[in-house]
Amino acid sequence: MDRSARFSPLRWVATLGVLTAVSACIAMVAPALASATIEGTLNNWSLKGSVTDKALNQTISLPAGCSFKAEVSIPGEIEGNTACPAFSDTASVLGLPAKLGLTLTEALPITGTITEVGTGRFTLKGTAEDNIGVTSVSLLGLTLNTSCTTAKAIVFPLETTETGIEFIRHSSFSGTVTLPSFSCASGGLLGSALGPVLTSLISGSGNPFTLTVEAPGSSTIASTAEHTNYAVPYGLEAMAEFGSRLLFDPTKVVGGNDGCVPSTEHPYPVVLVH
Repeated sequence: MDRSARFSPLRWVATLGVLTAVSACIAMVAPALASATIEGTLNNWSLKGSVTDKALNQTISLPAGCSFKAEVSIPGEIEGNTACPAFSDTASVLGLPAKLGLTLTEALPITGTITEVGTGRFTLKGTAEDNIGVTSVSLLGLTLNTSCTTAKAIVFPLETTETGIEFIRHSSFSGTVTLPSFSCASGGLLGSALGPVLTSLISGSGNPFTLTVEAPGSSTIASTAEHTNYAVPYGLEAMAEFGSRLLFDPTKVVGGNDGCVPSTEHPYPVVLVH
């Protein structure tokens, strides 16, 4: 190759022009990327969690089948709803094992704000308000059907800091809550007396809780390295995930960099260059 041609002044001028144009484009695009907002609907997410009652020294876990859906903007606001089927758990009532029929009913939608606290990291602050109901108490082989509920909603403080991509896959919260007093609307004389009993047994402050909401298939996507058939994310969550990665963490776009480690069986990685 002719080295004089390779380092000619004309070529340097042309290269400088290209670099100047690229720099101008980056300067124009950077503010747009910095102010980008991801918006979408979270549907059919699973809701898991538990509350540990300090007075009973017992943890009550949410049943399978609890769900979460929400409208979310990152950064911006989130508003969502939760739903749980009726369930049962065992507690100690007056020193005797009792089976309680329970409900968790939403009192107000989940609301909160999501603010950026660093490049690609966001803090969510909000609240969830729910009522706990006791629909039956089984003790010593006898079952009392009743209609007891917390006198006011339980306020769960929600706060977490995660990356944008974590928000559209799952979010976990923990803290303490105050369990209000109970009132019973039916059950006869015994049912009326049950309200003060439940209040004395269960109510109080400083009860630890955990709540986790998770997108459908998140567990499958996270563990695809263990399988020969790899999951492919799709739909709104996949688009939002790609956008979040591209804007805030481009080296970890799902499907583009899954931490491939060659093995003896598969020594040659697949490299996609865009």
